[in-house]
Amino acid sequence: MKTTLTIEQSAELIKRGVTKDKASKLPLCATSPDESRWSEPIFTLTDILSILPKVLHKDGLAYHYVLTIYWDEDIKAWRAMYDAIGDNIAGDCAAPELIDALFALIISLLDNHVKLD
Repeated sequence: MKTTLTIEQSAELIKRGVTKDKASKLPLCATSPDESRWSEPIFTLTDILSILPKVLHKDGLAYHYVLTIYWDEDIKAWRAMYDAIGDNIAGDCAAPELIDALFALIISLLDNHVKLD
């Protein structure tokens, strides 16, 4: 099970406005045998779950869109979306790795100008 985003995925979140301080993993990269430097932060599964809003509201309506995550046996992938009685407001993102489905959901939210936690 993959538990961290790639460097490229993490950089994409930062580029889209997710602050670096939300990432908990700061990998150390060796540039030579006797020199090392800190690279860009990497987001973990725990970081991603803390960033995602637990509930979304649509146009001031009384019901909530709840974060829904589940394994879909038919497509052999994790699915992540915000759902309210069969109507999803963001996503229905699917990927074989849970963290990749959640990454796609965050990108969908950011593309739709949704404020993250």
